[in-house]
Amino acid sequence: MNHKSLYLSKDDDLKKACKAVRENRPDWKAEIVVFLQEVQNADEETRASLEFRRSCGRRTLYSQPTRQGPKVDGAIEDEGFRRWFVQRLKEPERSAESTEERLNALATLEQDVLDRITNSKYGIREKPQFRTARALAALYPYDFTTMFTQKEKRQIAAKLGISGNGRSPEEHKNILKRLKKVLGLVNADLKSVAARMCLPDLLRKQSVGPKNPNVPCPTEEAEPTEPTDVTRAPLIHIQTAIRERGHFPAELIVQLDAGLWANERRHSALLTGLSGAGKTLLARTYGRAIAGGDERHVCVVPVQPAWYDPSPLLGYVNPLKPDRYEKTDSLRFTDEGRW
Repeated sequence: MNHKSLYLSKDDDLKKACKAVRENRPDWKAEIVVFLQEVQNADEETRASLEFRRSCGRRTLYSQPTRQGPKVDGAIEDEGFRRWFVQRLKEPERSAESTEERLNALATLEQDVLDRITNSKYGIREKPQFRTARALAALYPYDFTTMFTQKEKRQIAAKLGISGNGRSPEEHKNILKRLKKVLGLVNADLKSVAARMCLPDLLRKQSVGPKNPNVPCPTEEAEPTEPTDVTRAPLIHIQTAIRERGHFPAELIVQLDAGLWANERRHSALLTGLSGAGKTLLARTYGRAIAGGDERHVCVVPVQPAWYDPSPLLGYVNPLKPDRYEKTDSLRFTDEGRW
């Protein structure tokens, strides 16, 4: 069987792909299980110790080296920070697995750690998102995968045909929820948990699924040096807003959303279909949904069927009055800061 021909957005193909990964990498999780056991069995005093934190920093939850961001030695060496961190870990532990309360607690915890650690006192000016996510994954292996950058999560989300944008814990939850649908619940033992949390990254790295014809996959490229500030509303809100304006299948909205947000810097999608099928309506209602319902932040620019040159979008010199520059709707849209 040629696993390269599988589409991870299809349940049967995803099952086959997961089976192929397990057969190709039968012993890949041994080190990770040992690491998780040490972290889970450590008491509060041990977790707050400098030796333990340094030991965790030398261990890994992924199979290949990747960019880890700024070093956090200044914070780790501060006993006050370590003890604060251990106490904050109790909040998510009070909530049940796979609940909205737990998701919110994890998201708040992650943000609090990033805010506290990004401090001139420690000499850390860039938020250590990779290291923070990695630490939380070791502490809450049921809630995280081993993909700690947005690029990685969006790549696999696009292949799986799901939304790849949102708060970090929510992104992990959506990926794990997709695997749970086709593989069932994960057993409580750490060996099974480690297998499940690492599976999405192994699927991504081995590229067992080709580009979904309906969901463009992101291009492999270096990550931007500065994080993008582009955000959008939660997918559930987008789906609700679009359904109020037109009768579009939920799966189509998910595919459009995943394709638009699969890449951190390029948010584009090509819609095809017969005239009158609702392509413009879908695009307009999606734009209105991510703009919070404000039509002023949506701009629709009609072009000719043979359109190939985007330069007229920025205006043009009037051929009858060469001293006059004609603005287009798209140029006025950007000039007025409505985008």
